[in-house]
Amino acid sequence: MSDYKPSGRFSTKSFINFILTAVIAYPLFAIIYAYAIYYIPLAYLNVFSIVIYAILIGLATMFFVIQKGKVRNTTVAMLFGLLGGLISYYIHWAIWCDLVINGGIKFSEVFHLLTNPQDLWAVVVKINEQGTWSLGRSSSTPVSGIFLTILWVIEFAIVIFGAVYVAFNQSKEPFCEETDRWFDQDELAPLSYIEDANVLKQNLKSDNISSLQKVEKPKEESHSVFTIYSSRSQFYVSVQNKLAHANKKGEVEFDETILFEHLKISRQTANQLKEIGVVAEEE
Repeated sequence: MSDYKPSGRFSTKSFINFILTAVIAYPLFAIIYAYAIYYIPLAYLNVFSIVIYAILIGLATMFFVIQKGKVRNTTVAMLFGLLGGLISYYIHWAIWCDLVINGGIKFSEVFHLLTNPQDLWAVVVKINEQGTWSLGRSSSTPVSGIFLTILWVIEFAIVIFGAVYVAFNQSKEPFCEETDRWFDQDELAPLSYIEDANVLKQNLKSDNISSLQKVEKPKEESHSVFTIYSSRSQFYVSVQNKLAHANKKGEVEFDETILFEHLKISRQTANQLKEIGVVAEEE
């Protein structure tokens, strides 16, 4: 009984879907992001825009390319994520630079910048020298030079990492080669906190789950979360621990730890787990 490993396969449809996503979704996100950071020219607020932008690129790649294209190859998935991030980010630069220059989009000039990277680079260098925004309302000096370059590098890293990470994670999810579809996922209601992951693994493989119990107050006490992956004749489980602790305000917070992912289990164990922890969505 071995744990799940992606088959390494992918479909032609994934490339078609990537092209469509690159033509429709990535430019749309680039426009939204360029306008957001242009009209909210404060570094601290831009952090939220960057994260949202990266997530949008990652989700588009995950859903339209990896899921719909049935990509089970982690390397190919990361390449899709990388290319998606680069394409959208490049388009964003052309749009944002045009906004800085003209105060609004002139599509002919955006197209020129997109098709002439040397001119786009020259504009970026000029903006870097002069700066365009400040770090806060109390500062009137535009951020420029090396510090602005560092901020741009951080921005680039966040966008690319987010796009690649989301795509990579989806490609690792269990896929049934027999039925040619992704496994169904059921997140169970919170169960007992797991003290020893190795012991739990052995118990699951031997169909022994007697130590697991449903947690009555998951918002107040430590617990574990089981996710069951089901197909026609195969079953896997991923387990996460959530350790409860009080913050400075006395509110309960949780430290999350992934114990293991995609452990193969028997149909009997899968059914027993579902009986103990009724699927969370049904409660």
